[in-house]
Amino acid sequence: MQTAAGKARRPTQRAVLIVITILAYVIAGYIGVEYATVGADTISAIWPASGIATACVYLGGYWMVPGVLIGSALVNMHLVGVGYSPATDVITVLVMASGAAAEAFFGAWVMRRFSPGQDPFANVRGTLVFFFYGTLGGSVISASIGSLALVAGGLDVVAALPEIWFTWWVGDAVGILVMTPFLLLWLTHPLRRLPGRLVAEAAIFVLLFTILTVAIFSLDIPLSFLVLALLGWLAFRYGRRASALGIVVSTAVAIAATAQGRTIFLTDSPAGSLLLLQTYILSTTFPILVLATAMYERQGMQRVLEGTNLLLEQRVKERTAQLAEALEQAESAMRARSLFVAEMAHEFRTPLAAMAGYGDLLLDGYLGELTDEQRHAARQINQSAQRLHHLINDTISLSRIEAGSLELKPTTVSPRVFVDEIIDTLKSLALRKNLALDAQIDDSAPEQVMVDVARLQQVVINLAGNALKFTDSGSVTVLVSGMGERWALAVRDTGVGIPPDSLEQIFHSFTRLERSPEQTMPEGSGLGLAITRQLVTLMGGDIRVESQVGRGSTFTVTLPVSGVPATPVTNDESESRE
Repeated sequence: MQTAAGKARRPTQRAVLIVITILAYVIAGYIGVEYATVGADTISAIWPASGIATACVYLGGYWMVPGVLIGSALVNMHLVGVGYSPATDVITVLVMASGAAAEAFFGAWVMRRFSPGQDPFANVRGTLVFFFYGTLGGSVISASIGSLALVAGGLDVVAALPEIWFTWWVGDAVGILVMTPFLLLWLTHPLRRLPGRLVAEAAIFVLLFTILTVAIFSLDIPLSFLVLALLGWLAFRYGRRASALGIVVSTAVAIAATAQGRTIFLTDSPAGSLLLLQTYILSTTFPILVLATAMYERQGMQRVLEGTNLLLEQRVKERTAQLAEALEQAESAMRARSLFVAEMAHEFRTPLAAMAGYGDLLLDGYLGELTDEQRHAARQINQSAQRLHHLINDTISLSRIEAGSLELKPTTVSPRVFVDEIIDTLKSLALRKNLALDAQIDDSAPEQVMVDVARLQQVVINLAGNALKFTDSGSVTVLVSGMGERWALAVRDTGVGIPPDSLEQIFHSFTRLERSPEQTMPEGSGLGLAITRQLVTLMGGDIRVESQVGRGSTFTVTLPVSGVPATPVTNDESESRE
């Protein structure tokens, strides 16, 4: 896998990049040689050329490996003449250069193979892979090949070989760990336009960080742990690039101060001083890189989450608007339907009145004497006309309620007088079925209530009429009681009762209870209770039912004593109360 920069380059471009890689390696190599400490002058506390080489191969592609090979050979040419012969020394230099090239190749391959996308430091996993495989693993290659090349080339380093290998390994690892993230983060990520306040704040902090770092390491102040804290704040506040820059600055200051003999890392042994310095750089650089990567990953997740939330909010708004439009259309269609049904039902009354009138004329003998069969047919006409008349009235009431065109007209009435009128209206039906129909007025019942008398009559006649229909023996009782600012009107019967699973369904339009085959089903449209509940709701009350199959039912309506304002009730209000 190649980065975008390493794909489809022209030969001239490749040659230029290889030359740049050679120059960068040579310059960094000579800087590293300047700070050599142990054994020969080829080993130092940090080998920045290894980090630069790894970054060049990652950015430019594997075509940059020859540049690393040539650059490393040029840096180590000073070894020619110290071995068995110039020829063997050249071979030693080339073998050492091949180790450096293999190290850079392996580090770049690891980052491309295991890192997400084009950013090896996009998440903590990528950073850990870079550290354990690309840094520690890659530097093993160079240290092993280089150390063995020195021994095979005749240099007198056999006694110090373990120390040389270890210092070489750690020096290359430190160089990769410090320089590679710095170069990749600053060269592959475009600078964002930041607020002026944040830029000024970052500049001041970097300046203070540099001054404090120089003071801590140059003045031999035993506060090196503060550098870790300052680097942590850089990572937390300003991100990966700022922390990578801070790592380079603190590493350079620590190495320079140690070379001048002015830091806390100095011991009696140069090797011990070097080991302390390298351990310090590794122990500060690695956790800061992980912290910076973790913060970047968290911010990325947060951005994704915010983007997802915005997308969801936009979709919710769109769906809400669509649903609101669909609801408005549905309500408009329902109102139109209800108005149409009400108008049509109203128009049915004229021919229906004529049918009922002619039936009465026939039964009263105005059109001549009727035979028994003809009289029976006339009665059937009248009964059918009455049933149709009730059905049309129910349909009109339901349509007006649904259309929001029903207007309440509350007046003051005595509950006792009101109930007596209901009893008188339904007494004939009770006598025909040999049922007792009476009223019970509790002492707590109010003397006067404010209510739409016509609508309440419709409610109570529906309830009491149903009670008489579904009661074959026993009684039907209308009860009135008071409850402070509300009052209750109940209808209790000893009829067939209602199954528990049907107690809510009976208030739905066109719903009728099923009875056993041997029972006669009373005639009805299934609209009475639906209209009753909607009327009760419009009057500011509620209705509930209690029932036991075979023992009877009790429907209880509670209403405010003071009633509701005499204003038209809109369809939205009636639906919201339901």
